[in-house]
Amino acid sequence: MTARPGGEQLHGPGRWLVTTETSTYVLELDEMGTGSLVRHAGEGVGPAPETTELPPPISVNLRRDAEHIPVMWAGAPVVGQPWALLLDLRGDGISTIRITNIVRQIVADPIL
Repeated sequence: MTARPGGEQLHGPGRWLVTTETSTYVLELDEMGTGSLVRHAGEGVGPAPETTELPPPISVNLRRDAEHIPVMWAGAPVVGQPWALLLDLRGDGISTIRITNIVRQIVADPIL
C-alpha cells in the first residue's frame, strides 16, 4: 500500500483545471482516482490576497512540465490552500509527493 499525503482524496471520473499562484494544472481522473496531470509553469494568476505579507511566489520549471504525468493519488484542491498530489514522475511506480503553492481557482470539466 502506498502512503498518501493528508487530506481528502479527489475522486473521479472527471477533469479539472486547477490554477495556482504560478501555474495551471489539467487533471484527469478515472473512477479509481488515478489518471494523469499536466502542469503548465508560469500560467498562474499571481499572489493570493492572503499572502500579501509574504515574498511573491516564484514559478520554477519542474521535471516533466507540460507532459502527462501518472497520478497515483490527488487530494481535493481547495481555493486558498496548497494542493497535494502523489505522482509517478519516474515512471517506475515509485511515488513523488508534489505540493503546489496556493490554489486560486478550480474549474470542473473545463473546455480546453
